[in-house]
Amino acid sequence: MLPVALTRYFADSQLKVESFVGDENTLAVRIEKEIGPETGIIKFRQVAFMSLPTYLPGESIRSRLIAEAEVDFWSRCKLDRNEFDKDDILFEIESQDGPVYFVVAKSLDYEILAEPGVAPGRGGT
Repeated sequence: MLPVALTRYFADSQLKVESFVGDENTLAVRIEKEIGPETGIIKFRQVAFMSLPTYLPGESIRSRLIAEAEVDFWSRCKLDRNEFDKDDILFEIESQDGPVYFVVAKSLDYEILAEPGVAPGRGGT
């Protein structure tokens, strides 16, 4: 479910919320990867829920269907399972500081903005 280009060298990255477009429910997060180095934009599409600070040092990212979410997610979001569609995807972003943050969306796109020696490209689910 996650683009390989996004997960590659995710550890030791810096994430910053760039924008949220309400009428499209699109969340854009800038990622600066130390290794590579690489800069990109993660776009979460049709966001249903998010628990994400404006800035965080990233350690890892993983995804699964919302139906597979564990108790930790449900205790933090405080929403009923019926609030989400069966095809919603839970994206879990682990911070280097320890906490895990959440975005529930229909899909995610990743666009590389800058990587030395390589033309910009796209990846997505």
